[in-house]
Amino acid sequence: MSGLISDYMKKLVLISALLFTSLYSTQCMAQAYDGKGDNKIFLGYTNIKGCSGAEWRLDSGMGDLFSMGFNATYLFIKIEPVSEDEGSDKFDKIFKNIDLGFLLNFHLSVPLNMNEKIDPYFGLVLNLKSAGLHAGVKYNFTERFGVYMQLTDSFIFAITGKSISWNESHFGKYIGVSGGITYNLMR
Repeated sequence: MSGLISDYMKKLVLISALLFTSLYSTQCMAQAYDGKGDNKIFLGYTNIKGCSGAEWRLDSGMGDLFSMGFNATYLFIKIEPVSEDEGSDKFDKIFKNIDLGFLLNFHLSVPLNMNEKIDPYFGLVLNLKSAGLHAGVKYNFTERFGVYMQLTDSFIFAITGKSISWNESHFGKYIGVSGGITYNLMR
């Protein structure tokens, strides 16, 4: 199964790279990052520690260089059935698949004087179960729609509530790859 996911990710990266290269020279009025007031929703696929999942983010521009937002990641990990005797363990098992947090991005398109449609960025991620750095690139096809790819390195393991062992955690101390679509909430 992990070989299939790995092959899928290789194809996704290759297709995305070809797409970015072919569309780089096209002209349209789309901006990948508009600065203050730029509000985007990200929805995509993520892979952390060989586990597939879904990612949702909201990113809001604070100026030409910085944005902040919130993120949620859900990994499609099989949850073992919980008996009624276990009580609150049901919530703990479901919570094991979810990570929520805050992000801060630094956008490079303006400092590097790049095409408006492309926005490389990097930043800090502070989640309930992990913290680390991420880097990615966004490309807008139109004023509303675009795509993104991102690499996240969660080098700190943290969790609130009940302690989870290193082997049970799917978020802390792992590298994640994600990609998907962006939708610009127009002002």
